[in-house]
Amino acid sequence: MFSQRGFERQSELRWGEKSLVKTCSGDVEVEAVEVKHWGARWSTDRFRGYVGYLLKRGDKTILFGGDTAYTDAFERLNGRKIDLAIMPIGSYGSKSGNHCTPEESVRMLNACRADYILPVHHSTFPLGIEPVEEPLARLEDALEAERIAIRRVGETWRLPA
Repeated sequence: MFSQRGFERQSELRWGEKSLVKTCSGDVEVEAVEVKHWGARWSTDRFRGYVGYLLKRGDKTILFGGDTAYTDAFERLNGRKIDLAIMPIGSYGSKSGNHCTPEESVRMLNACRADYILPVHHSTFPLGIEPVEEPLARLEDALEAERIAIRRVGETWRLPA
């Protein structure tokens, strides 16, 4: 499937494994990190392994937390310099335990000592049973405004030098 789309090489990473991706803008080191999620797609699914990613190029590191629920796994990343964490803040209203609240996202952000957050899973369409505008409002109440990179779809932001 991927080779038909022009991807010549694919690899699967388990927690702690790394791969180097060569791009025209420079090499990116990709490391799989532990997250907490379960997402059955069929009734026969019993387990799916999920990862987040640390993306490092030069002196900048971005954490993509993926679709995680609250986990203390982010504490293991606190010895690293993480400039930006892309973290979910919505779809928590179902009580499924598959997603984190905005406050839990802030706890994980602080646990890994990331400088900024780019919140995802909010303000576009209903994902959970919470009101669409609630996740961002709760994030803004839980975190210093200057640490929130982007609030609205279409905004741009640049990591400080």
